[in-house]
Amino acid sequence: MTICLSRQRVVTLKPSPIGGAESRTKPSAVPKLGSPVTPVPRKHSHTVGVRIGSNGSFTPLISQPTVWPATVKPGDLVTFATRQPERFGFGHLLGRQISVRFTPIKLHWTISDGETASRRVRTWAWMHAFAKPGAYTAVLRVTYLVRFRLGQASWQTESDPIVLPAIPQIVTVGQVAKHRVVLVKND
Repeated sequence: MTICLSRQRVVTLKPSPIGGAESRTKPSAVPKLGSPVTPVPRKHSHTVGVRIGSNGSFTPLISQPTVWPATVKPGDLVTFATRQPERFGFGHLLGRQISVRFTPIKLHWTISDGETASRRVRTWAWMHAFAKPGAYTAVLRVTYLVRFRLGQASWQTESDPIVLPAIPQIVTVGQVAKHRVVLVKND
């Protein structure tokens, strides 16, 4: 039996000789749509922060980070903040409930000025000052530990964590434009 955890990751389960429970084997290549091993979730799937694809794949939804202020002068501090909760997904596969749990284990910021920062936490506020004027892109990447189980079997942990990016954030560094207000008399 194969479970698609994402487009890149597939976990194959095989029957265990003891009591018919299932155990995990090595990840395999992604099956083609329509192949006999492609899991198909039932209509009554439930998720908390997880998207279930039409091919039965589970993907955690990333909480978008906050960048404040988005426009600053050179040398001013910008705060990059995020909170990434654990995500759960439930569905059905071949008549059995499948549960998937995505636990954030690392947050990593990459900024287009070359600065990077990482922490092994779920909630983090980091401050950075930009030296030169310009428009900078900041990308948060979240590393998740993936666990799953079929029915009431024990939780299985995927050997390789997955890394997913949040939507890039833009910070503008430069002189804040001064606006003039001109009053016009309407006749």
